[in-house]
Amino acid sequence: MVKINKAVAALIVTILLVSSVIGTIIYYNSIMNDENSKNASLQHQISDKNNDTSTLANQILNLKNQLTNLTRIVTKLTSANLVTSLAIKEYPATIQYNISYENALFIVGSVTNMGEGVAYNAGLHIVAYTVDNALKIDMTVILSGVGAGYDSSTYSDSHPQLSTLFSEYNTNSASIAVAIQSQNLVSNWTVTPVWTNAP
Repeated sequence: MVKINKAVAALIVTILLVSSVIGTIIYYNSIMNDENSKNASLQHQISDKNNDTSTLANQILNLKNQLTNLTRIVTKLTSANLVTSLAIKEYPATIQYNISYENALFIVGSVTNMGEGVAYNAGLHIVAYTVDNALKIDMTVILSGVGAGYDSSTYSDSHPQLSTLFSEYNTNSASIAVAIQSQNLVSNWTVTPVWTNAP
């Protein structure tokens, strides 16, 4: 009977140990499941925040693109664009009817504002060189009427009374006929329209 009591006692101790181990496993499993659930919830919240951040970033990018487009439109609406149609020819010095004429660079044609904004301080910037690459003309002329400039060595006029050309929807063209006299013939030149988009 003592052996049975010992066997029963050992069985009870074993059952208690197994029960406590099983209880501990169940307890820790429930804690782990709870932590896993909290972790999954946090991961879901992080994912939502990342999605919100991505959406916000897309909205900011969209707004930047809209701003760029609006800036482009405003620039187009306020910018001038001068286009020239010019005939340019150098005439050498001559004597006719006992009158001496110096070398002259003739510029004849028109300048048109094809932009939608007003062209302020508009003119033609003329740069011309002799055959040996010496600068002979460096000046800006107005865009209206007939003008003439004289060069004693190198003509330079940095403060002419410049013109205003309105947009393509208004009076937007100016005729020009300019004779720039020079002691030396020029062999090459550039004529570039210049303007500002503000007074």
